[in-house]
Amino acid sequence: MKDVHPIYANPANSILVVINMQNGFCKPGGIIHQDRPVQEMAQVIIAVKTLTQKARAIGIPIVHIQPLRSLEEPEFTVYGAKTILKAGSWGAEIVEDLKPHERNVVVSAWWQDPFYKSKLNHIVEGLVEDPTTSHAILMGGDIVGALYLTAMGFYLRNHWVVVPTDAIYGDQEGYEFALNQFSKSSLPNIFLSRSDLIEFSNVPKPEIRGLVPNT
Repeated sequence: MKDVHPIYANPANSILVVINMQNGFCKPGGIIHQDRPVQEMAQVIIAVKTLTQKARAIGIPIVHIQPLRSLEEPEFTVYGAKTILKAGSWGAEIVEDLKPHERNVVVSAWWQDPFYKSKLNHIVEGLVEDPTTSHAILMGGDIVGALYLTAMGFYLRNHWVVVPTDAIYGDQEGYEFALNQFSKSSLPNIFLSRSDLIEFSNVPKPEIRGLVPNT
């Protein structure tokens, strides 16, 4: 697996993306939460909140991806998945600890791939002038679901992708699979980090090549 890197991201050309941090996934009473340790989700929420507060304080754009469902989708009616995230329900709401501020962008995602048939691509293009010199810092989950697909979407659009390993969630098997995938040499612009190792600075650092950690 790739090493966990300290990240110095330029606040003028970085974005934070918070994915699937909703009651149904993260809070007691949510249908998905019961499959995961309560302690794990509490720690993930703290890590995400720490980074969003740090970013908000210096004006870095924050994009929340909020998946919603009508419950008429094939994943439920054909493939028998658990019914979750019904639009307008408590489970579909973003957790209170991470409620978006008025300057944040919320993207409704009606498909597991948040880039598919949503405004995400258009919004990102408006926020980031040159993806090859920016960081897209992705947090949330599920690690083999929306977060994985979002990471690949940013990778394919030539962004430097940062995944803080303490600010994501998923079951252990999925966690190991996704981090091993992100660690492949064929994905050179995906980095692993931790919330406490991510700083925002436009001051060059000796160990940094431009905006990109020196591997």
